[in-house]
Amino acid sequence: MKTLNNENKNLKNGSEINFADIPEWSDQKTLSLLLGKSESWFERCRWSKTGISFTKIGRTPMYSREAVLAYLESRTVKTMEEEK
Repeated sequence: MKTLNNENKNLKNGSEINFADIPEWSDQKTLSLLLGKSESWFERCRWSKTGISFTKIGRTPMYSREAVLAYLESRTVKTMEEEK
């Protein structure tokens, strides 16, 4: 199984993210900048219990690097060539 650790990925907006740049713990503002998602996307996902798993520290939802990478891996679509 291919992992996302330390790989670069292009986002929809054309920017590139190095997964090594994801901090051990991130808030939604940091991840919104890294992943190209809006902060409201994170809020909607929490309310609907979808998206990236999170931990609440006080009143602040925090996302672990492992949870972010697991979510991204789960969203990866394999092509027929990769499945061979």
